[in-house]
Amino acid sequence: MKYLHTITLVTTLTFASMASAQSMKTMNAAEQLGKMIAYEKKCGISYNQEAIANWLDKNFPGDMEFSSLLAGSILLEKYQINGRSSMENTITCTIVRRAAKDKGFIEEKEGN
Repeated sequence: MKYLHTITLVTTLTFASMASAQSMKTMNAAEQLGKMIAYEKKCGISYNQEAIANWLDKNFPGDMEFSSLLAGSILLEKYQINGRSSMENTITCTIVRRAAKDKGFIEEKEGN
């Protein structure tokens, strides 16, 4: 818990340093994918890794900025999971499953 402020500050400063539309797209996508990955175990989701790799190749080929933002987002989300209530995690799992299905990262039968 004592590192939450540091993690939040570093992540916030990283995100705040970007201003262009492309950077906002990169930041939002990294945040969303980071949440999906962080919640994989908590929600009992099994992702199609090839589908995620293909999505990354299509949307962020060779983008190291995305990689850095994704790593920070995963770290922050994993830290926050333990502080959330059961209901908050249930809601987040529902949203994460929907987003993952929409992007083709999981099979339709997943999360029923």
